[in-house]
Amino acid sequence: MFLEEVPGIKKEIRNYLEGVVLRGKNSGVIDAARYVVLNENAQFSRPLLTVAAARDYGVSDLDRVMFVASAVELVHAASLISDDVADTANKRRGKDSCHIAFKPEIADLAKLYLINRAYGLIGDRKLSSMLTDKQRVDIIRIASESGDAMVRGQFKDITQKMIDDVSGIKRMYEQKSGALFALALACGGIVGNANPDDVTKLRQIGLAIGVCYQIADDVLDLSPQFSSGKPTGQDVKKKTLSHLLGKESAKQVKIFEELEVHKALPKLNVHPTCMGEFISFLMGEMDSKFTTNP
Repeated sequence: MFLEEVPGIKKEIRNYLEGVVLRGKNSGVIDAARYVVLNENAQFSRPLLTVAAARDYGVSDLDRVMFVASAVELVHAASLISDDVADTANKRRGKDSCHIAFKPEIADLAKLYLINRAYGLIGDRKLSSMLTDKQRVDIIRIASESGDAMVRGQFKDITQKMIDDVSGIKRMYEQKSGALFALALACGGIVGNANPDDVTKLRQIGLAIGVCYQIADDVLDLSPQFSSGKPTGQDVKKKTLSHLLGKESAKQVKIFEELEVHKALPKLNVHPTCMGEFISFLMGEMDSKFTTNP
């Protein structure tokens, strides 16, 4: 079962990030990047989704997908730096946020470094020698589209514009969080030669996962201070589904999106064993936030 392999795969991802991706001269910028990426509480959920998708599409060799799974995690780490600065959050995963530990100027450079390093990984022909030029271009294109969506979602979150109703907030969730889940799944599919229709479906599944994740994160914001490893109460003045609908109704939206995910998975042209197993695990983790924050 895929879940039984997850601890070992996480260790491999961490070792690859530490020993290959973020290896180099010991500069303040790389130190800051390593500080965020290699946090001991990092769960690596997004690169694990990439591995799960690749596995379902027939890529059993972890080395064949490690470079792109790592690129996804670098983009995620960069987004955490940006999110903490925007929210003036001083804690992340139980430690000082990057801009607190290394100063905002260094954190900003670390964010840029992580994004550039991610594209460097994807474009490195030595690391991605098993890919065709089309596969490589497809991954870069989707990465660019996902990055653009994340910027748009973060802008809406910061300015609180274009999110006045349920559909507007859901769209912001898809952009802010879903785009990266979509990238993770699509990259795994592309490495495994998924057809274009499947890649589109994988991205749609990722968007729905992002909505679920963000709803759960809203609930987490209501929890006791620092119980989640980061400050809470940051969304008090923000428009969220929990604030607009109430916690129970927001949970119903999450349940609906989760059902859409599980209805979409069997429509892929592969048996989504690993993806289904790991996505169900992620959804369970999200559900626990509702039970621990009544």
